[in-house]
Amino acid sequence: MKNDSPTPATSRARLLAWWQLLRIGNVFTAISNIAAGALIVRQSWQPIAPLLVLAAASAFLYTAGMVLNDAFDATLDARERPERPIPSGRISRKRAFQVGFGLLALGIGCAYLASFQLENRSPLVIGLLLALTIVGYDAWWKKTEFGPSAMGLCRYLNILLGASIATDLLNEPAAWIYAAVIGMYTLGLTLFARAENEQTKTKGQAIGGLVTLGSLGLLSGLPIVLPEFWNTSLTLNIWFGCLAVFGLIVARSLLLTLSNPGPTVFRQYVSKLLLGFVFLDAMVAFASAGWPSGLIVLTLVIPSLVISRWAPMT
Repeated sequence: MKNDSPTPATSRARLLAWWQLLRIGNVFTAISNIAAGALIVRQSWQPIAPLLVLAAASAFLYTAGMVLNDAFDATLDARERPERPIPSGRISRKRAFQVGFGLLALGIGCAYLASFQLENRSPLVIGLLLALTIVGYDAWWKKTEFGPSAMGLCRYLNILLGASIATDLLNEPAAWIYAAVIGMYTLGLTLFARAENEQTKTKGQAIGGLVTLGSLGLLSGLPIVLPEFWNTSLTLNIWFGCLAVFGLIVARSLLLTLSNPGPTVFRQYVSKLLLGFVFLDAMVAFASAGWPSGLIVLTLVIPSLVISRWAPMT
C-alpha cells in the first residue's frame, strides 16, 4: 500500500514556507508597539489580561497583513520575488487568502474581547480601523502614492491599539504624539523600501531616509512637550543618548545604500529599520515605566533576530 503521508522533510519545508509567508520575526515589532502604547498611558503592565489580549490582536492582524500582502501581490512576486512561498508553489494563493482573512477575523475577535474586558469600545473600534486599513493597503493602496501613508497609518493605529487600554484614550496626548511619530517613521521606512523597485533609486532613498531621521528629530522633542515622563536628568541623558546612537545608525545605513543600491543591501537596511521599532518602543517604555520595562520590551529583538535567520523580515 502506498504511503501518502508527508515525510519529515516535506513537513519542515511546508512549515518554513508558512513562517516565511507570515514573517513571524516581524510580529515582535508589532507586539512592542502594543507594549509601548500601553505603558505610555498606564506606566505599568497592569491590567495584564487585556494587555495580553491586545498583543494577540496585534499579532493576528500583523500576520494577516503579511499573508494578504503576498496573496494580492502573487503575480508581481512571480516576476520580482519568485522565491517567495506563493509564486514558488509551496503555498497556494487560495489558501493564503483563506488564512489571511482568518487571521484578520481572529485579530478583530481579540480586539472585541479586550473591549469586553475593559468595558471600553476603544480597542474594538481601533482594531476594526486597523483591519480595514490593512486590507485597503494590501488590496489597493500599496501600488498608489497613498501606499506609504497607509502603511504609516497602520503603525499609528497599532500604537493606539496598545494605548486603548487607557480609561480615556482621548485624554492621553503622549500616546497620540508617539503614535504620530511612529507613523512618520513607518512612512520613511516604506518610502525607502519602495525605492528598491525604482529605476532611479536615489530620490526615493533620500526622501525615505530624511523622513525617517525627521521622525527621530520629532521624538527628541517629546520631553519638552511632555515633561512629566522625564523626572530625572539621568532619564533625559539616556533618552537623548539612545536617540543619537540610533540616528547615527540610520544615517550610516542610508549612506551605505546610496553607495551600493543593490537589493541585498536594501533589504538589510529595511530589516534594521524594522528592528528599530523595538528599539524606539523600548526607549518609550523606559521613559514611561522605568528601565526594567524598557529592557523587557528590548528583549523582543532576540526572537526577531533568531527567527529572521530562517524567515527573512522583508
